[in-house]
Amino acid sequence: MITCDKSAYKLMHNATVALSQVESNGIRIDEAYLFQSMKDIEEKIATNEKILRNSSEYRVWRKRFGDNTKLGSKEQLATVVFDCLGFKSKTKTATGKHSSDEGAFADVDLEFVKIYFQNEKLKKAGGTYFAGIARESINGYVHPNFNLHTTITYRSSSDNPNFQNIPKRNKEIAGLIRRCYIPRDGHVLCEVDFSGAEVRVSACYNKDKNLLNYIKDSTTDMHRDVACQVFMLKPEEVDKKGPRDCCKNMFVF
Repeated sequence: MITCDKSAYKLMHNATVALSQVESNGIRIDEAYLFQSMKDIEEKIATNEKILRNSSEYRVWRKRFGDNTKLGSKEQLATVVFDCLGFKSKTKTATGKHSSDEGAFADVDLEFVKIYFQNEKLKKAGGTYFAGIARESINGYVHPNFNLHTTITYRSSSDNPNFQNIPKRNKEIAGLIRRCYIPRDGHVLCEVDFSGAEVRVSACYNKDKNLLNYIKDSTTDMHRDVACQVFMLKPEEVDKKGPRDCCKNMFVF
């Protein structure tokens, strides 16, 4: 028999109603900026591809793969850079092959590689983000779907377009996409960040004593302590934007 907590149901019901109102109202976009940006990106991609195809690295690429050359293939790029040109790979796959992720090329000081990955980001910005917004635009507004029933945790998701998947880490691409969204007349856009929301929800569930102590005691710092263990440092030696940030984003999470 399945039981239902009425307060939990009420929370989900009210949230669904609120999100349906958000969907109905829509989010205003700057259509003139959107379509001009899409045009600019297409031109930039074409220019970059011309530079890539006229480079000495591309001639090596053509020599290696011949008629099978695919400029969009990161696997082929890895073969050219690491096997043909002799650069050392930052990482490898579990099978021992060269990784084709951008991070694997971190130590490769080639303008060809920099332009290549810049172009890949531009393609995603134009083909995924801008195209999705343009497709769903109605009279200067998009009306994304917000769902509470697509994950077992009931965490919200979004589609058509995915308003919860706006670039953040790449500042150039993030700036391009975020500028599409503008406030209604007489309104402003603001950002609210619930600090440590996921950690607090997890603590409520697992009741871990150490985790609860980190949350309750403001003098403690979980990420600083982990950085001390990982890098064998004293607390006063841990720089907030150095080892601490590294452990927070690349080790703890």
